[in-house]
Amino acid sequence: THVTRFTPKGTFQAETWQGVRLGEAWAGIEVELAARGRNFEKLFHVAPGADPEAIRVGLRGAEGVHVAADGRLIVGTGNGEIAYTAPLAWQEIGGERQPVAVRYALLAPETGASEAAYGFALGAYDRDYPLTIDPLIRSTYLGGSGYDYVNTLALAANGDVLVGGRAQSIDLPGTAGGAQPTHRGSYDGFIVRLSGDLTTLRQSTYLGGSGWDEIHGLAPAANGDVLIGGKTKSNDLPGTVGGAQPVHGGVAWGGFVARLSGDLTALRQSTYLGGSDDDRIRTLALAANGDVLVGGDARSTDLPGTAGGAQPAHGGGYDSGFVARLSGDLTVLRQSTYLGGGGEGDDDNIYTVAVAANGDVLVGGFTNSANLPGTAGGAQPAHSGGSYDGFVTRLTGDLTVLQQSTYLGGSGDDYAYALALAANGDVLVGGETYSSDLPGATGGAQPAIGGGSDGFVARLSGDLTVLQQSTYLGGSNEDSIRALSLAANGDVLAGGTTGSSDLPGTAGGAQPSKGGGDSDGFVARLAGDLNALQQSTYLGGSGEDDVIALALAANGDVLAGGTAASTDLPGAAGGAQPNNGGYNDGFVARLSGDLRAEPPVTPSEPCVPSATKLCLNGGRFHVTVRWRDYAGTRGDGQAVTETDDAGLFWFFDAANLEMLVKVLDGCGINGHYWVFAAAATDVEYELTVRDAVTGQSRTWHSPLGVASPAITDTGALAVCP
Repeated sequence: THVTRFTPKGTFQAETWQGVRLGEAWAGIEVELAARGRNFEKLFHVAPGADPEAIRVGLRGAEGVHVAADGRLIVGTGNGEIAYTAPLAWQEIGGERQPVAVRYALLAPETGASEAAYGFALGAYDRDYPLTIDPLIRSTYLGGSGYDYVNTLALAANGDVLVGGRAQSIDLPGTAGGAQPTHRGSYDGFIVRLSGDLTTLRQSTYLGGSGWDEIHGLAPAANGDVLIGGKTKSNDLPGTVGGAQPVHGGVAWGGFVARLSGDLTALRQSTYLGGSDDDRIRTLALAANGDVLVGGDARSTDLPGTAGGAQPAHGGGYDSGFVARLSGDLTVLRQSTYLGGGGEGDDDNIYTVAVAANGDVLVGGFTNSANLPGTAGGAQPAHSGGSYDGFVTRLTGDLTVLQQSTYLGGSGDDYAYALALAANGDVLVGGETYSSDLPGATGGAQPAIGGGSDGFVARLSGDLTVLQQSTYLGGSNEDSIRALSLAANGDVLAGGTTGSSDLPGTAGGAQPSKGGGDSDGFVARLAGDLNALQQSTYLGGSGEDDVIALALAANGDVLAGGTAASTDLPGAAGGAQPNNGGYNDGFVARLSGDLRAEPPVTPSEPCVPSATKLCLNGGRFHVTVRWRDYAGTRGDGQAVTETDDAGLFWFFDAANLEMLVKVLDGCGINGHYWVFAAAATDVEYELTVRDAVTGQSRTWHSPLGVASPAITDTGALAVCP
């Protein structure tokens, strides 16, 4: 960026950069500075065989340094404290990102210097591979100078990230060489392929005609091709010749499906799908044989292919849900079916589709119909009374038989937006609820509504006859879940949008506080049985941001996609597109699977007392001290146990007891363990207390030449179990 600044002394001009590589600061270790909002991030790239303990970052002018319980580095200055976010470290091995435990380490000043410094303490890792000490969140914008939105996201077999949405921008990055390099209508659909680490935009392409086009569903085929589905007002959509329905059937919206090469440079085939009125495709999935399943809502009473379907005729209301099955090459419409009630003004909408292991098709959405077909015998056979209830339906794979439906909702409005299928066949449903009486929430991670609307997750038996558990997920404002994904261990990942500044479970998350706009995206991890919220995190900047789509990488990392109005989205500095290109951009972010601000703490080895270690409070806490004097002599404090919760350390000789340390049980008072220490010395020391139960550690530092202050920390270590 070229910056011109006008001052009383003249004009000042300078070039600015989003990132700067400083080269090799220590042997085999490169440093990169990357701008993020008003701050910058430091990335350390450690070559194979290099020693990360060589990293030393001075803190000139610091008046006190300590590592907080949440892993942040807190630096005291004359103008207040500065907090450095907790670090994250990883290695790329065999195409997968392997996390490495890391924390800040406080370092003694170098000989002849007085400034404090920090480095990193790392867990076990493979020194034959590069190591990166990186920001917590990696993200990237996707968009041009207009309004652009990411609606759907999936992962390619090699770990690349595929996203789809709609773009108003005529300057969307990366479209040169794409299947459709230029914008043609008011909004065009678009697809983008990114590297898995979000640092490289491999290719993007528009997909649309002269009208308005949007992509809402995306899935990679077994051969690497990309299938997308959405809605279009264009009568000249490219590639429809030879398709199952080569011409637009209606006057406004029609559904469409398209198949592109995996590198997005070729449009293999597309097809319309709709009747003579408004019809929209909102979701897409692939069958095991490569057939394409799509779902949405249809106002048309002449939707093609419904003869022989589970519900061959429109229900008679306003919009009816529909499901269709096409051949993988999009040249044959195998079957379609309506799915909706029959009352005047009834409105039924399908927003999500999934394919069961046996080939059955599950769909979810919302309805105001009191006579949705197939609900008898379901977990909730009747509409609960609000304008809309969520619903889930199971059909045979050929769409000719409706096996079971169920409503899902309380006395307010309820909307199902996402489905995920558990390994045992259970059905997970996510959405938004205004009901304070959502069925099945008792015993859930959050049994009561937080206020306004809340997100919700529900678990149903695979046959839809039993509601096993549900839970709210939200704070005091409006919250909605728009996407679900399942972890390998069965945990449920949910993503969505929140207006709440008190979203539960964000403490310790990658972004523990709301970014500041009207809404932030969020991601949450729940136990598979929905009775515990493991962790949640905000994801957003100072503008309005939303998470709409989720996917899980092979290593368990979470990919989240959506829309960002913020210009300071966390982690975008090193991304493929580090800046918001216009008014509204799509975005993709990558977080660790546990959503935490630091690698998960794990229990450490049981404490065994030694000449340099105290084991206090029943042996739960490891206590050590390192020191350095004016002559540069360094050493470990020699430990002397006094009582179960107190001990002494000497630095020079046994007659010179320099420090008293106590670790007391304050659980019954404030829910924490307390640390007290006093040292009669002005040598430099670093006191570390580690909890053998949680693996958490806390470090205190006193610089050389300072009369050691007493340590009184009644919130030192994690809340008591």
